[in-house]
Amino acid sequence: MYCLKLNLSARLLSKKIMPVALALLVTVACDSNSDAQRLSNLVTVANADYASVTLQDGAPVISTGEQTSFTLDAVTASATMVPVTVSGAIFSSSDNNVATVANNGTVTGISDGTVTITADYGNLIDTASVRVSSATLSSINIKAPGDSFTIDECDALQLSAEGIYAGEEGQPRSITNSVMWTVASETGAVFEPSVNSKGLLRARAEELLNVTAMLGSVSGSQQLTVLGNLDSIEIVADSGDLAAGSPLQYRAVPTYTTEAATTDITDNVNWTLSDNATTAFASVDNLLPAKGVVTPTRFGGGDLSVSCGDVTDTLIINTVGGGVIDQVRLDRESPLNIQWSGVQSIVQLRASAYAGDRLIRDVTEASDWEEVSTTTNLLQIDNDDGSKGELTIRGPGEIVVKATFTDEDNGDNIYVSPALTIVVE
Repeated sequence: MYCLKLNLSARLLSKKIMPVALALLVTVACDSNSDAQRLSNLVTVANADYASVTLQDGAPVISTGEQTSFTLDAVTASATMVPVTVSGAIFSSSDNNVATVANNGTVTGISDGTVTITADYGNLIDTASVRVSSATLSSINIKAPGDSFTIDECDALQLSAEGIYAGEEGQPRSITNSVMWTVASETGAVFEPSVNSKGLLRARAEELLNVTAMLGSVSGSQQLTVLGNLDSIEIVADSGDLAAGSPLQYRAVPTYTTEAATTDITDNVNWTLSDNATTAFASVDNLLPAKGVVTPTRFGGGDLSVSCGDVTDTLIINTVGGGVIDQVRLDRESPLNIQWSGVQSIVQLRASAYAGDRLIRDVTEASDWEEVSTTTNLLQIDNDDGSKGELTIRGPGEIVVKATFTDEDNGDNIYVSPALTIVVE
């Protein structure tokens, strides 16, 4: 099998060859999947103006039979863009007898030794060293930043696990992402459930915790003290307005009775939102990673609250941008002309509440429908729950209807739609 080798220089790449042209070139000139992937990566690098790539996340030391996964981040030449994780890199190992690497960056330890893992992404390359060892895990040490095992009330603490292996006592390994983390707590302290945040402990009220890290049959434990030093919480909003359909992040800012570096406990508190309306105007997310995000579904206001232990705070929030309903409209133009089909039929009329020209919500079922006048009993408007606004047609004639909406959420204001004339011929 032959494959045309293409040497795309940096000068050529600077011209940002069109992807379609290169795709055609791949089809004509190459039968190798890896070469096709290289060409595709060259196009991506040129179009995105990537300047460098970096291997991330993989462990520097693994046991035989163990796996570790690398990801590849790319940045632009200006370095103003946040690193982006890219896919499609071509991975290779310097010695497959020591460790192999899959196309997705997963390295598997085979036998004792050290290999170089290479990620080739277009014309950009990065390498990482991985040592494979068959030494047996003998103990686990739990570590904390500054070797301090105290945590402020309602704060989070990133713990790490250090594995000690027989015969390699002087070469401890980071096994934070490999161990199973558990915590004994009476007040609800938990470990972050995300696999990308292993070892991140979220505390609650004052107590003495017992933390355990386990890998196989080997475990290590550590006591940790949660201080009872939370004095107050203040809810503050990120910049921007709270408007219908536009989520806004609110944050929980703590004040402690002792000196503390913590300035944000948004992800550690419990969020709730309530109002006096019959229909909630918004919702607040109480699950990671979006805790404290308020998403309004209509105009209105309510009480946003946070709590952690015995400390709470409440903030009155309101949507903005013309949120006062000022009219109700029907969804048909008057007069509405309908041709009598000879058989009974139903036409659904709908009522909507507006603030100016901005639709707030459908109020068909929340409105009272009535007949203003009619020339026949063959036309009837329904005002029963579940079928409000249904016009039953049993023959020709004329009927005038309207809908009245009482806004119980905002002072029981009453809005009457313009009358709609329906002519059935």
